[in-house]
Amino acid sequence: MFDELFEGNPRDKAFEIIFGANPSVVSSELEMVFEQFCALKILASKAGISDENVVSLLHSAQLDEAKNDFYIDLVSGILSKNE
Repeated sequence: MFDELFEGNPRDKAFEIIFGANPSVVSSELEMVFEQFCALKILASKAGISDENVVSLLHSAQLDEAKNDFYIDLVSGILSKNE
């Protein structure tokens, strides 16, 4: 199973797991993600980071790497609670 978890790209594997996992586990994990996202938006706003600053990171290698790490962390959280 470990090898299967890391076959393919992290985004596709994450969505495959999200669609197949227990809906209440996925809801709980997504709620945590949304809370973190909103908290980061508040902190960014307080720090003077504009939406334009954020947009400048879109489609960058740095963002792609961060998204892959995020998908792996999300899947890890879902799988650890979905047993």
